[in-house]
Amino acid sequence: DISIDHLIPKIANGSNSADNLVRSCKHCNSSKGGRDLLEWHYKRNEFPSLLILRRYLKLVYSYCEEHDILDASVDDALAMTLPFNLKLVRSLLLQKQIL
Repeated sequence: DISIDHLIPKIANGSNSADNLVRSCKHCNSSKGGRDLLEWHYKRNEFPSLLILRRYLKLVYSYCEEHDILDASVDDALAMTLPFNLKLVRSLLLQKQIL
């Protein structure tokens, strides 16, 4: 069975926009719970597919742009309460040498 899941969960104010929705099997959707998809992959010791990572980063960028965070220093942004784990995003991108 296939269900619809949120990259950034609704519990963290993730939107119902098409960019934030993905198809998922019910088992994976249930095991992800209230975590965002990047955190779920990290806990499973997996790296998300490039397609999912691009969509996720687009959501992160859009959120930061809408909330005037793009000009904040990295330290200031890391100290903010955000609907995604910016420290994990940064760590994974540095680990894979994407940044």
